[in-house]
Order: sequence, then structure tokens, then C-alpha cells
Amino acid sequence: MEQLHHIPTRTRFASALSRLLCALLCVLIPVCVSAACGAGTPGESVPAPADSSAQDLSLPSSEAEKPESSIAEEVSEMESTADPNMVPLPDDAQIFTNLDYKNTGKMGDNDGPAVCYYTRQGYKKASMDVLFSQLKINTVRKDRKFVNAYIFLGCDIYMGGWVNCFDTGFCWSGANPAWHLFYNIYDTGDTKQKKWFESSVRLSPDHDYRLTLDTSEEDGKATIVIYDITDEKEADRKTFSVNHLKADGSNTAYLMDFALDYPDNVRMDPDGKPTEDWEKITLYNSDRNLYMRNLLVRNTAVLPSGAEEMIPWTSDLNSARSLWPDKSLKQVDYKCTWLMELPSENGLSFRVDLDMNRHEEQ
Repeated sequence: MEQLHHIPTRTRFASALSRLLCALLCVLIPVCVSAACGAGTPGESVPAPADSSAQDLSLPSSEAEKPESSIAEEVSEMESTADPNMVPLPDDAQIFTNLDYKNTGKMGDNDGPAVCYYTRQGYKKASMDVLFSQLKINTVRKDRKFVNAYIFLGCDIYMGGWVNCFDTGFCWSGANPAWHLFYNIYDTGDTKQKKWFESSVRLSPDHDYRLTLDTSEEDGKATIVIYDITDEKEADRKTFSVNHLKADGSNTAYLMDFALDYPDNVRMDPDGKPTEDWEKITLYNSDRNLYMRNLLVRNTAVLPSGAEEMIPWTSDLNSARSLWPDKSLKQVDYKCTWLMELPSENGLSFRVDLDMNRHEEQ
């Protein structure tokens, strides 16, 4: 895998041209994708690029406030399609889906169904707890073709305008997947370092983990740490070079991203013909029992530039929230992307369901 999430090779790192195309798409059809970068090896892929030209934006929201009765109906609908072991939603959860949410401005991860959050510039460390013990996932079709899954933190780097990005965190890829650490860097600034890396350390699907990305140690360096909350020990870590990165946080904007990803051999239209039309690719992979559901994220935190202690990553720190697809993509006529924000006093707390199957209740 040698591409990037932000920059899709859809894989996720595309080239500078990909970023320009993303920027144009942002103008023509608001979308959501994360600002990270991704790379991939044959058959596997990484997160796709964010909009490199986008500036800080106000947090997008649905075009109209939903009445309480509508929210209650969506909670009921979501729970009726869910596995009985899935964590139930409280009555005051805020629910967004690709059929009712419209992105504004910044683009995130557009290689498969995805949710991402961006901070503004000015942060140098971030962390989030991911409850793998509650996660339900299947990414392998009956014909043994597969999609990949990513849960990660990333950065966009600015010097006047956008100059670089990277993604790093949890990767689930291939026909016999297991969660493991990855990183994908658009520009390493070090010719001896590969842009794409996957760890050989396999993580337990029954454990919960804290993912911490730290860019505060020294200029041009980033460290990703995976801490096993269940066993209370460090599970894996990696330090790598990133060009133009400043340790003081002055030129970095962080993001969280949760995505499914389309390798080349599932980039087909519903008739099985190769295509780059994202909506047709999604329909080709719909109703194939592909999903990543009940993805629970807790205790999100960031370290601002100039600060010594982490603070909760709350919604007021966001420059954008993105769902992919959003309601502007009409061919995707069912709810494949769900974001459920939950009440919390300790950073953002939410559940993500990426479910590429139509349900009778929908």
C-alpha cells in the first residue's frame, strides 16, 4: 500500500491532482471526507484526501431542525434494524444520515461510506477511545471480494495554504482481516521512509483501545500510540516523519475519521463493469452484507497550541463535520451512513454505523 487517505489511491492518498479535483467537487457537490491521507497496496486501500484548499468552516448541520417526533422515529428505526447486542441510543441522541444531512464546504473521506470531524488549526495532540468490544463488522462479500475499514486520527498541515497531510490509526483490510496500526503520509520529507506502513501486531477485536496521535515532540515528527484499555498496557506505537509539520501545533489541524474503503476490484457499476462513478460503485457493493456498525467513540481530547494539558474535543472546536455520502448524492437511495451523537461531558461521544444493506424498515 503506497497511497494516502487524504489523497486517494483509493486508496486514500491521491496526488495533488486528486486534491484539486476534491476541491472542485466541494464547490460543485458538497461532500464529506476526512482531511487525512491514505495509501494502499494491491487489493487494500487507505483513507482518502481531504479538501486541501478548504479554510476553517463553521460546523455544518442539517438544513432544518428536526422535530422531536422525527428524532424519536429515527431512533426507533435504527434500533429495529440493529443487532440486539448493540448499545441502545438514548432519547436525546442527535441522529444524522446520508439521506437527511448536507455537507457544507470541506470534503473528507470519499472512497466509501464515512464520517469525519475536523478541528481548526492550532492543535498538537489528540486522542479518542474506541470500543472494539462493541463493534460489529463484516467486510468480506460472499464472492470473497472485500472492502476495507479504517478508524483513525490525522492531520492537515498548512503553510499559507495546505501543504501536506497524513492519516494514522486502525486498519482492517484484506480477505482475512484483523485490526492493526497503519499510517499513510502524503509527503514524508524523508526519502528513506515509506509513505505507507502497516504493523504486524494484530489487535484483539474483543478489547477497547485508546488511540493517541502526538505531533508535539519535535518538528517534522509524529507518533501514534495504541493503548489497550482492557489490559491496561501499550499495544503498539510508531514514530514517523512528516514534512512541514511544526511541533507547536501552529500549522496543524486534526481530524477523526471512520470509513469503509473500496479496493480496485470492487470499483464496478451494478452490471459489473469497471467504473469510477462513486454512486454506482456503492450500488454494486450494496446488499452484500458489508457493514461496520455500533462503532462507539468516547473521551475525545486535544492539546491546543501553547497549552500543557489535554482538553475535551467538543463540538465547538470543530471546523467541519462530514458524512459521505450526503443527501446530494441521489442514486444512493438508502441510509448507509449513520452518525449518532450522544450526550457527554467529556468530549465528543458518538456511534457510527456504516451499513451498506437496505432494510425493510427503511
